[in-house]
Amino acid sequence: MLSSSCSKKSDSSNSTPTASTIKDADGNIYHTVTIGTQVWMVENLKTTKYNDGTVIPFVTDSTA
Repeated sequence: MLSSSCSKKSDSSNSTPTASTIKDADGNIYHTVTIGTQVWMVENLKTTKYNDGTVIPFVTDSTA
């Protein structure tokens, strides 16, 4: 059995999450949420290219 806990630190500077959007190299728009000092994507990345335009290889072979 594994038991864990976490505690909430009081951060009065930014305790309310804020929403925003970002766009990838393919033009897909993603929703984000900022919690404290961290920005999280709400959705999975869908792009097929790196920022410089290089195609990300689509690998289907688990040994590759």
